[in-house]
Amino acid sequence: MNRTPTKQRTGRAGDGAMCAECRSPSAEAKARMERTDGEPLLLADWTAVLMAHFEVDPARLQRLTPFALDLFQGRAFVSLVVFHMDRMRLRILPGPTEPLFAPVTRSWFLNLRTYVRDGDEAGIQFLVEWLSNRLSVLLGGPVYGLPYRAGKFDLSQDSGVRQICVRPRRGDGRFEGEFEAVGHDQPCESGSETEFLMERYTAFTDRGGRRRRFRIWHPPWQQRRCRVLRCETSILGATFPDLSEARLTSVTCSDGVGDVWMGGPERVN
Repeated sequence: MNRTPTKQRTGRAGDGAMCAECRSPSAEAKARMERTDGEPLLLADWTAVLMAHFEVDPARLQRLTPFALDLFQGRAFVSLVVFHMDRMRLRILPGPTEPLFAPVTRSWFLNLRTYVRDGDEAGIQFLVEWLSNRLSVLLGGPVYGLPYRAGKFDLSQDSGVRQICVRPRRGDGRFEGEFEAVGHDQPCESGSETEFLMERYTAFTDRGGRRRRFRIWHPPWQQRRCRVLRCETSILGATFPDLSEARLTSVTCSDGVGDVWMGGPERVN
């Protein structure tokens, strides 16, 4: 399989020269979707978001993806992202379709993602996604090419400390820990590592050699850093031995975003 050479970034990369007010990743993503007929296809809410970011060896990580890695200052990353998805509905008929979608789309997610490029477009690739809703597991693969698996979720929050335990229903390892949010909600600083990791608006998938992408849009993340009180990430090495030496670099959290625009899947050559 031909692979585009790995590219590096010191900050964000856009889709080309844009007007001054359209240079944020979120604004570029919105403008791009507004130019595309039929987009967005779906709307949804993503809430109770926590992202744990890990630095990994680029050569080992490249073995796990057919896409070129997108590097930040020469460094490669993967992230474990926990969130709840709700209120999925068709954009053109939101009221009637929301209750129809609820039984198969309302779910807790833990996704393991990395940062890739396809040509000039930067995004994320989902390596694995664990879901609490088994009906959702049945649909994500055929429609979007998403690597869905069933997982067991135990989550709570007490006095600002989030407690998380996620385990595969089939397989070893777990993501477990306690994380305390510090500071105040704020957008990611332009050009920062946090912006590189969080402000992503294209998702790539690879299922059986068939590569797809779908685009999203939402307002820029309002996020806070988290103090790590306890963390076990054996799920990484148990799922991909090449990630057994991943090093935790930061944890961020957000209350989430509503009315996320989600595009339909497209083939990628």
